[in-house]
Amino acid sequence: MDGCTYDRIIGQNCATNASTRLQWLAKGETAKHPFFPQPYKQLAKVLHDMGHEADAREVFYVLEKKLGKERRRALRKEIETLRDTSPSLGRRIAKHMLLGADHAIDWLQRVTVGYGRKPFRSIGVLAGLILTFWMLTVAAWHTGGFAPNSSIVLTSSDWATYDTRSTRPAPRNPADHWSETTIPGRDWESFSAIAYAADVVVPIVDLGQTDAWAPSTTRGPAGVILWWARWVFTLFGWIVTALGAAALTGIIRRE
Repeated sequence: MDGCTYDRIIGQNCATNASTRLQWLAKGETAKHPFFPQPYKQLAKVLHDMGHEADAREVFYVLEKKLGKERRRALRKEIETLRDTSPSLGRRIAKHMLLGADHAIDWLQRVTVGYGRKPFRSIGVLAGLILTFWMLTVAAWHTGGFAPNSSIVLTSSDWATYDTRSTRPAPRNPADHWSETTIPGRDWESFSAIAYAADVVVPIVDLGQTDAWAPSTTRGPAGVILWWARWVFTLFGWIVTALGAAALTGIIRRE
C-alpha cells in the first residue's frame, strides 16, 4: 500500500469508518513489509475530504501511536548497535535516557490529548487529578492538617489557642474548630475540599481556597503529605492544561 494514492472511497459495500479501514491497512503490515506512514496519511486525508472528520482524527491518532513505536524501535536498535560496537558507556546511557523520555512524552500526549486529536481527554485527566487531590485534602482536613493561610491569623490570640505547641489541649481539627467558634473564624473563607483541590490543580481558576487555607507540616502526617503533593499536582495541572489548550488550537497537531 505504500505510495498508493486515491481520492475517494466509493462502492456500496465499501466502509468508510476508521476501525474497518485501519484493519484493512494493518493487513499489509508483516515482518517482510513493515509499517509505512504514507497509507495512513492518505486514508486520513481522504476521510477528511469526504467529511468523515471523526474517522480521520482516529486514523491520525493510530498513526501517531505507530510512529512512536517505530521511533522507539529505532532507538532500541541503535542502543543494541552501540552495545556491540562502542565502548562508550556514556553514549549508551544517553540513548537509554532519550528512550525513557520518548516513552514518557508519548504516554503523556496520548493519555491527555490523544496526540492533539482528542483534546477533551484533558478535561477527564484534570477531573481525575482533582478527585485524587480531593481525597488527600479531605484526609488532611479531618485530621487537623490545615491552618489559615495568613500570618496575621496565625499570630493572633484567637488562633494561638489551637497551637499544637502550647500546653493547652487542642481540638482534633483546629482549623475547623477555629472557623466555627471564633468571630474571626466565622468570617473567614469557608473551607471546601473539592474547591481547594480544583484551586490547586487547575491553574486558570482562582476559587480563593489556596489564598485562605494551607496544609500544615506541624499538625500530622496528612498535612505533610498534602504540603508536598500540592506541588506535584500543580505541576501536572499546568502540563495537562497547557497540552489541552495546545491541542484545541492545533499547535501540537501534525498533519
